[in-house]
Amino acid sequence: MLKISDIERNLQELPLLPTVVVRLLSLSPNDDDFFEKLLKLSQEDPTFALRIIKLANSAASGARSPITNLRGAVVRIGSKQIASLITSLAVMRIFLPSTPGEKYLWGHAIQVAVAAKFIAMIAPPPRIDNEQAYLCGLLHDIGRFLLFEKVRDELDHVNVKNWATPKELFEIEQQMYGFDHSELGWHICRKWELPETISDVVKNHHLYALPKQLSQDKELTNLIRIVQLADFFSLFVTLNPEFISWQPARLIKSLDEKCIQPCCSKPPITADQLQNRARQIWEESNKIASGLGIDISEPTDIMAC
Repeated sequence: MLKISDIERNLQELPLLPTVVVRLLSLSPNDDDFFEKLLKLSQEDPTFALRIIKLANSAASGARSPITNLRGAVVRIGSKQIASLITSLAVMRIFLPSTPGEKYLWGHAIQVAVAAKFIAMIAPPPRIDNEQAYLCGLLHDIGRFLLFEKVRDELDHVNVKNWATPKELFEIEQQMYGFDHSELGWHICRKWELPETISDVVKNHHLYALPKQLSQDKELTNLIRIVQLADFFSLFVTLNPEFISWQPARLIKSLDEKCIQPCCSKPPITADQLQNRARQIWEESNKIASGLGIDISEPTDIMAC
């Protein structure tokens, strides 16, 4: 059985996130000079600056006059979204998707990120920052990317098993390895010196009955629940790509059975609320993925990864 000690070398050799990303994540959107600080940091890495300008001119931003400078790109995309996009680009540098399985993982990460952002918008207090929810959704399965580098054949075997919920995948990994991708993800977050909140969500996103010490932190609990529901929704979309054409009543019933009820005892939103945002989540996920070079317009069959 593979042990977590077997991949310690991979953890040690894992490249660090660029300093600019770590510094961006430490900025507070509430600061009066947040925009200028963000602009200055973004300018420090020409590659990021060029990709941000490209994203600003992509389909995700609609058909407008072309953007030719970083300031205009940040204004168009939105300053709060830049840190999330730069983090996405930085992680993709490290875990460049090449196989169908890796492309599925990236598509899933983007869908969960977008779904988490929209769920956070309508979830009841304590309110969760939308972009924080996006980042947690983007990085929730980061441990699986490392698993792919170490045991691609075994992980392909995990993927072809008939698992229908994120919880089942978690249990399969525990049976096969004795640990799971959330534990690996937590190690990666610590190595990258990511904010503690993100590390906590990555570590606990498969705990559907949260321990008392976690459940007492209402904001963290809300964030974990939001990412968990987004995780279930992404898998639902993958297994039911035709959902776009369903009648509202059918979609609400399916979302309640496949996403809301399995998520937790106190889901952050209702099936009706999720149904109202489902198409918007799907469309924005496609646009962002396209801007990052990932095609999820036709969801990958998870059983074929």
